[in-house]
Amino acid sequence: MVIHNNKLITKIQKKFFISLILLLSLIVLTLAADTILSEFGYIESFSFLYRFLFIVGYCAFFYISFRKDFSKKHHFIYFSDDDPQFLVFRFYPLFQFKRSYTTYKLPITSFYSSEIQRDDENVWLILYQKNEQQKIAKYPAINLNSFSEKQILSLSEVLNQYSQTKK
Repeated sequence: MVIHNNKLITKIQKKFFISLILLLSLIVLTLAADTILSEFGYIESFSFLYRFLFIVGYCAFFYISFRKDFSKKHHFIYFSDDDPQFLVFRFYPLFQFKRSYTTYKLPITSFYSSEIQRDDENVWLILYQKNEQQKIAKYPAINLNSFSEKQILSLSEVLNQYSQTKK
């Protein structure tokens, strides 16, 4: 079974890049307003203060539009149990300049359990694996904010099937 949030992430990325292009276009038009207006016969000039205020306004509107997406800390997440020997988790944060892809490839035979923790704003998946010394290793948490409730339940059910601590 494969569970991922590609549709949501693609939608957010498109919205972000279209808005960013629009923002940059408006900034360039604001900076070049005198030249553009003089071509159409307007002689009045915009002061630097007005241009600066327009640019600050554009940036504030851009930030307000994406504040929810930035604060949710969206991640692209891909889970697969199609490989008969491994559970595969791939994820990366959406809003970072340098994307750091992370992959957890857990052998099914040593997968111990999983836990979903919730706080006020975040949903985290914590994975546990039994190592060769029969000790339990805890993986760093995976942020599931981008998953719908249905996807979280599906993931939880699939992981419970492989869990050695049947809940």
